[in-house]
Amino acid sequence: MERNSTLICAPLMGSSIDQMLMEMNEAKKNGADVVEIRLDYLKNFRPRQDLQRLIKECPLQTLITFRPKWEGGQYEGDETERLDALRLAIELGADYIDVELQVAHEFINSIHGKKPENSRVIVSSHNYHCTPSTEEIGDLVATIQATGADMVKIATTALEITDVLHMFQITVHSYVPIIGLVMTERGLISRLLCPKFGGYLTFGTLEAGKVSAPGQPTIKDLLDLYNVRQIGPDTKVFGIIGNPVGHSKGPVLYNKVFQSVGFDGIYVPFLVDDVANFLNTYSSPDFAGFSCTIPHKEAAIKCCDEVDPIAKSIGAVNIIIRRQSDGKLIGYNSDYIGSIDAIEEALKGSLNMKNATGSPLAGKLVVVVGAGGAGKSIAYGAKAKGARVVIANRTYDRARQLASLVGGDAIPLAELDSFHPEDGMILANATCLGMQPKVDETPISKQALSAYSLVFDAVYTPKMTRLLQEAKESGAIVVTGLEMFMGQSFEQFEKFTGLPGFGSGVVPDPVQLGSTGRITLARNLFDEMPQRDSIAWNAMLTSYSKLGLPYETLTLFSDMRFSGTQLDDFTFTAALSASADVRDFHHGSKLHALVISSGYQSSLPVCNSLIDMYGKCLVPSNARRVFEEMSCRNDVSWCSLLFAYVKRGDLDSGHWIFVNMPNQVEFAWNILIAGYSRNGKFELCMDLFRKMRGTTCKPDLWTFTALMNACSELPRSYYGQMIHGCIIKTSWSSEIEALSFFINMMRNLLRPDEFTFGAVLHGCSSLAVQGPGKMVHGCIIQYGFHSYAYVGNGLVNMYAKCGDIEGSCRAFSDIIEKDLVTWNTMLFGFGLHGRAVEALRLYEEMATSRIKPDKVTFIGLLMTCSHSGLIEQGQVIFESMESVYGVPHEADHVACMVDMLGRGGYLHRARELVEDYSRKLNITSREALLGACAAHGDISLGVTIGEDLMISNPRKEIGYVLLSNLYCASGQWKEAERVRKAMVEQGLKKTPGCSWIELKNKVLVFVAGSHSHPDTKEMYKMLKFLQYEMRNPSNFGFENYKAFQVSDEDLC
Repeated sequence: MERNSTLICAPLMGSSIDQMLMEMNEAKKNGADVVEIRLDYLKNFRPRQDLQRLIKECPLQTLITFRPKWEGGQYEGDETERLDALRLAIELGADYIDVELQVAHEFINSIHGKKPENSRVIVSSHNYHCTPSTEEIGDLVATIQATGADMVKIATTALEITDVLHMFQITVHSYVPIIGLVMTERGLISRLLCPKFGGYLTFGTLEAGKVSAPGQPTIKDLLDLYNVRQIGPDTKVFGIIGNPVGHSKGPVLYNKVFQSVGFDGIYVPFLVDDVANFLNTYSSPDFAGFSCTIPHKEAAIKCCDEVDPIAKSIGAVNIIIRRQSDGKLIGYNSDYIGSIDAIEEALKGSLNMKNATGSPLAGKLVVVVGAGGAGKSIAYGAKAKGARVVIANRTYDRARQLASLVGGDAIPLAELDSFHPEDGMILANATCLGMQPKVDETPISKQALSAYSLVFDAVYTPKMTRLLQEAKESGAIVVTGLEMFMGQSFEQFEKFTGLPGFGSGVVPDPVQLGSTGRITLARNLFDEMPQRDSIAWNAMLTSYSKLGLPYETLTLFSDMRFSGTQLDDFTFTAALSASADVRDFHHGSKLHALVISSGYQSSLPVCNSLIDMYGKCLVPSNARRVFEEMSCRNDVSWCSLLFAYVKRGDLDSGHWIFVNMPNQVEFAWNILIAGYSRNGKFELCMDLFRKMRGTTCKPDLWTFTALMNACSELPRSYYGQMIHGCIIKTSWSSEIEALSFFINMMRNLLRPDEFTFGAVLHGCSSLAVQGPGKMVHGCIIQYGFHSYAYVGNGLVNMYAKCGDIEGSCRAFSDIIEKDLVTWNTMLFGFGLHGRAVEALRLYEEMATSRIKPDKVTFIGLLMTCSHSGLIEQGQVIFESMESVYGVPHEADHVACMVDMLGRGGYLHRARELVEDYSRKLNITSREALLGACAAHGDISLGVTIGEDLMISNPRKEIGYVLLSNLYCASGQWKEAERVRKAMVEQGLKKTPGCSWIELKNKVLVFVAGSHSHPDTKEMYKMLKFLQYEMRNPSNFGFENYKAFQVSDEDLC
């Protein structure tokens, strides 16, 4: 989901310049876009000296505010001096100046013709008493605009949450940049939802409680809790209606889940006094659903157009959905599901009734404290399960009414301590007693709790209330309110989103979360689950396993065993896969024994996993034993056994298995071809490939990788040429088909559109053939699409990849309305052709054209600077990403910088960069650093990095190769041999480099280390000449460029 344009501003209220500068850096670190520098909080303020330093040293955009006492600020001095300071701020380059409406005319007239183009004046109005009507706010906007303001800011005070809607109705229809905020906790949603309703800016504090206006959230909450960057006009609004609502865990849960499943929604707290007025005011379909809590559950049912039968029987709702088709409000009740299910699960566990039929509540005496909405739900649910119910409430009449409704008894709350008709009772607190901040309150004394075998508390902040703590000390089973909350949440999620609920596990499809890089979120939600069944455990195990995290998988598997959860075939499959990944034969054998004792030795997926595990642990005999004991086998079984023998180097047994396979699938061919190649059987490898081509199986990337490795070792070059021809035929077929289809389309006089040309240009770019591309370009001009950005971008890319950068420039100039993709494509084209000066000039043009670069722009720029030796320019660009454009550094950007610094010989600076960004880096960055160490002869640093690479990523050959070369360069032959031997033991082999060129309609193939080409001697003579010229860069005027000081090996 794209980021919205609303800015986040952090108010700075330090009393000194140093404190404010420190807060600026913290604001940037927290994710703010702008800082509001409150000059009225400064002590000993020296206008020119202090403003100059604050503006110059600020890493973010600056908003200068000098708020007088009469407008809610701290300043009580001379008014002329105050306004002079604001004028000075404009002169010194502040981005925004906040001026009060009362002095706006005078101030704006005084700076007429003097204000820099990039400085904007915000004229503000603050109402600390109330929020006027929509019409009055609209008039106020017009008044502010009449002063000549660049931007409008209006802040009011919410007496009711419905006041906020007046502000939304103004901001959403405003044609000028507007900041519309409503203060106090009831106005919080104005700060959270302003991106949806057109707000230019919202405020977030650096820490809780340190606010410049009532009701400000923290930046952390804005970004992490409410995901405000992703809120847009179409975002659906959900929330909790109650009083109080600050304790609710709803925003924490729902906003995480919405984000994880890609649902465009936000969940916010609504501090509501009058629920009927609230629902009537916020009647837009955008406000799509609500959770309802104390004290509105009973009153809310009267506001619903339709009520679920269960909710009607209970007399309370805790879910309200606005039906999108007609806007009607539908009420539901899931309180009884969450609470009763949690109590039943706890009872079943304590009574060892996991598989028993009927409810463990049947016949039990349940004492419900509270006669409100939650109390009604619990009483109704308990009665429905066959329990006897007693209601205890402060107001005895309400207790009697509820008891009469559900068929139970009633007692005053004051008599609860002495109520002891029998032992083993169940107590359920459905009041807010014990909720934060009044955590010392409890409805019953500790001495009286000895009569109860189980105690449930609907309060979940804190999780372990005083009531539960004392019940636990008295020997009772305790059930937290968080478990009820989770139970409610499952059904609410379905009602809100229309998506399947996340069942009995709070992790909403952890496999999906893991595959999208959200494994930490999945684990956090998993850890919050009060009850975890096998589905939840297996989902988490599968996530770890599929993400290649074997140690985490095995640790979680151990936790699952000790939890007493039933293991099944999904469990064993994930655990065996993890054992295979770490090549742990000992642990895998133990798992095999556990599989047998658990009765899953006949499961097809488990048996296949066992074969795979034994194969990867190089014990094919055990894999064969499992295979022979299987009553049912599939293609995976056969391929896993084939892999086990080939991996061990037993190619004869592998060939026998392959020949006897009932279905020789592509994967089986690849396993045996790769096995022959890896073990030096190159002729057999090529012979097997010829047989494969005679079948319906098609070679793929894995096939050709093994074949090219074999070709590099064969004495005759025609093998490589043959394989290269097959690669071209396979990879180009789809692009050629697209071109043929386009030609037929034109012959049949069908009119192409911009999307047709875009697809054909993509094919021409992939083929890197300019002839068809020029033909398509001619058709584009004929049909008038050359100025369209979508088509023009394709032309720029096609010409660049075909080696015609001038053609790219012409296509770039033809595009009338260039978008960000246009600029990025042209920039990458310059980089591809080594035109660094033109790339940097284009980057400057982007800035003057007000095109904001993105992360892709900076990757292109940094790569260009790296390959051109422009280290200083690259560093400036890297630092400007966050400080100027707010684009965070990612792994690719850091990798480019490491490569750049390494090429220039700044190895220790490159290493510091790697260490600073270690959490964001992928392995490529350290490989680049190791290569640079080899090139510049830094043996000590290179060895440290190389040995670390061998440990952290033992299955990647590049680390071994680079480290071995480094040892050889320093004469440490024994160490080099040790590294090469470790590489062989891992089953790795360096894949030789391969390249080809098309000359005079012939494809010439070159493999590293091969001397089979007839013109090899002449080529090496030319290479030696180039080496000499590059070792003497002064011949080209490059004597000052460290990037050209390279080793012989790099030149080759």
